Amino acid sequence: MAKPIEEPDDDDDKDNDGDESKVEPEEDSKQMDILLDGDFAADNGDFYQAGPNFVSTVHIGKSWVYPRGHKWNKDLVNEYAFADNAGAPAMTQGVLNNNQLQGLAELKFKAKHSGLNDTLRFQVIGLDSEFRLSNWSWNPNATNGTSYLPQPINEDEVVSYKVIYDSENFAATEFDWTEFTIPDLDFGTGYKYIVIKVFTNGVEADQSEELLIDDVSLAPPPAPLVAENILLDSDFAAINGDFYGNTGTFVSTAHIGKSWIKPNGDKWNKDLVNEYAFADNAGADAIIQGNLDDYQSQGLATLKFKAKHTGSGDNLKFVIFGVNDDDFKLSNWQSRDSRLGYFPYTDAEAVTIDYSVIHDSVNYADSEYDWTEFTIPDLDLASGYKYLVIKVITSGVDNTAGEELLLDDLELLN
Repeated sequence: MAKPIEEPDDDDDKDNDGDESKVEPEEDSKQMDILLDGDFAADNGDFYQAGPNFVSTVHIGKSWVYPRGHKWNKDLVNEYAFADNAGAPAMTQGVLNNNQLQGLAELKFKAKHSGLNDTLRFQVIGLDSEFRLSNWSWNPNATNGTSYLPQPINEDEVVSYKVIYDSENFAATEFDWTEFTIPDLDFGTGYKYIVIKVFTNGVEADQSEELLIDDVSLAPPPAPLVAENILLDSDFAAINGDFYGNTGTFVSTAHIGKSWIKPNGDKWNKDLVNEYAFADNAGADAIIQGNLDDYQSQGLATLKFKAKHTGSGDNLKFVIFGVNDDDFKLSNWQSRDSRLGYFPYTDAEAVTIDYSVIHDSVNYADSEYDWTEFTIPDLDLASGYKYLVIKVITSGVDNTAGEELLLDDLELLN
């Protein structure tokens, strides 16, 4: 059941935007980046220098590790990593994760590159045993000690690992600062250790070639935004009372935020016991709801509703408008003339209303069905509108002859 809607102010000229605010998801600690110093901050100091060739389990948690001779360097002023062509091609970071990162994750980084025949590649490995890794070769067929794959600390041991990601070359073309996202890296049920290696080669910095990286992160994808319902009293809850009665044959800006509006004579009624809307065939064709959205809802939206219908020759349609003018009217009747029809209008006939028809639906009462949920996706709100207005139109339902049209859970989601 929906929360009670707030009573609108008695002053019809006062705007009321209902419950249209967007709620950002709270940050979950499980969604945090597992890497250290991914932004190469000066406060974290320079990279950690290991021995001449290898990183191993003893370097876990020491952030970025490289040998004494290396192609990767840290710019402590501009706070990014940059490549040259002298030394080992890789810097490596190992994290004790203890199976915390599970399922799908994404690798993200920013990079900038100018030059020819250069290399930028990433490798992500999950391990469940002690290991050592070369900072040198990219050759998977090299002998023990120079292979880019994990090696045992002692020759009689076996390393338990999986290569989760082995990338393409991101430095095959030139580009200014660009953000890259590699989604759907599958960590399964997790690993004790997670290692990332960043490889470079061929960057002749003394010949004005350049390869920079920044903001390297490895984390679960962000939680999707929860779609917010733009409409009030979508489930026709008894706690919200009956529809708002209007003495005229139209609604206007003065009715914004008052939930569902109908004239004194209308084909739509609200069942306060069963909490749905039902149609008869006496009166105006439409209930209308308009809300002040102030351009908050943008992009694609989805209209959802549940309905039940028995009868023939009946009508159930939905029309959604985006309106940017503060002075408009909209008829509760399906059509009277070219002005008092589907569309927003003003009493000043020379004035053109700034509006768009976002959706003008098919007839959903052209067949009989029990309670059914309908979904109409991909309604384009573009860059948004000041007001969003929905008309729900019916006709033909002779409930005295056993015909029935019921409506519930009507939502406009964005």
